[in-house]
Amino acid sequence: MRRSTPVIPTPAGIFRNAPNPARRSAAELLCGVVGQQAFVDGNRARSMLLATDKPGRPKLSAIKLMKTDRAIDAESEAIKARYAQLFRV
Repeated sequence: MRRSTPVIPTPAGIFRNAPNPARRSAAELLCGVVGQQAFVDGNRARSMLLATDKPGRPKLSAIKLMKTDRAIDAESEAIKARYAQLFRV
């Protein structure tokens, strides 16, 4: 039986005018090869492009993904607009 799994994206970032340059370095680390490999090695996470999976894990193509909730899909544009308004992006 082929089970399905939810997709949980984990974005990371900083604001363009962040006052602390160390935050930019942290975001660059998280989004780079070293950070992505740490996520894969230390968790049951996957990296779509940068990291190498642990041996014995099923290929991404063998994993059936859960469908998103249509109620959330219907509200996604309103949610994005509200986020942009709140954070002035």
